[in-house]
Amino acid sequence: MINTIFLILDIVMWAIFALSILFGFLRGQKKSIIHLAVTIVVVFVAILLTNPVASIFSKIKINGKSLISLLSENIDQINLEDGSVAVEYVNALITAVLRLPVYYILLFINLNIVRPILKAIVKGIFKNRSRGSVEKEGKIKISIASRGIGAAIAVPAFIIVFFVITSPIFGIVGLAENISENKDQLSFAEN
Repeated sequence: MINTIFLILDIVMWAIFALSILFGFLRGQKKSIIHLAVTIVVVFVAILLTNPVASIFSKIKINGKSLISLLSENIDQINLEDGSVAVEYVNALITAVLRLPVYYILLFINLNIVRPILKAIVKGIFKNRSRGSVEKEGKIKISIASRGIGAAIAVPAFIIVFFVITSPIFGIVGLAENISENKDQLSFAEN
């Protein structure tokens, strides 16, 4: 079952990779450079805003208690000793899981709302300054070299977006695996 899920994820990833190259080819060099630059900017902004926004949400009170304190109270149910390494691991895991939805919401907003606006602004600034394109009957025809460079530029754009989308999940999974591998060394209280 797990192998089938990973196979499907691999197929989806490679299909998105191929589509990225195709869209880069269709966009051409100039539009692909703009797309890559704006993507880097909006991803960087999402990463920078994640911690401040997550800390605001973590302070929201539910029944007079913050979200982190509500989750931390449930740690007592698994009998962790105060001040142990296990408590630090579990608190780090809780904090990471709380930041995850904030990160993805900010990333979604930036990639789907802010990026198109920034791309339109940048395209407006650089309009009618294209090299490597030929005007034919009122339309600009992009050269094959420009399209090839656009396809090549799409590869790092895909890698950046793929890394930014998957790295938080891999980080949490890695932390959880580290907890599970070192559970014998962690201090758990006796029942």
